[in-house]
Amino acid sequence: MARKYCGGSVPNVLGENIDGDNLLKAMSLDLGTQVAGFYEELAFSKASEAVLALVRAGNKFIDVQAPWSLYKQGQIESVEQVLYSVLESVRLASYLLSPIIPNISNAIYQQLGFSIDFNDRVTVNSLANFAAHAAWGALPANQTLGEPQPVFKRLELL
Repeated sequence: MARKYCGGSVPNVLGENIDGDNLLKAMSLDLGTQVAGFYEELAFSKASEAVLALVRAGNKFIDVQAPWSLYKQGQIESVEQVLYSVLESVRLASYLLSPIIPNISNAIYQQLGFSIDFNDRVTVNSLANFAAHAAWGALPANQTLGEPQPVFKRLELL
């Protein structure tokens, strides 16, 4: 949708300008700290569940907000805010899950226009430090998005 409605770039929205009552932003504000605590406790399933709750909320958010309908109604600013919110929640989830699924996080981050390798901890610490990337709003407005590709292979039932 960002390709279609925003020319293949992150919408021209800043995370700090998303309203505080936005469900995805509200869920994300302390998620980094919460997940870091779970990692410190070696509670990987709790960390994963906390992040996956954001992912599920993002799926519901996009269905409820229906940016395709907003676009048809000419509400471009609303479309951009919805798409930014979803892209940012995907970015945040990807970052927070990178200690567990670094290759998938790499694929997601590349599609979001970043060139970070989560398998290289030195690079991660310098290019994607925790304080910046574990917080809501780290996705830069107007960043060119990578080529969209599925990050999970479809399972075929035999």
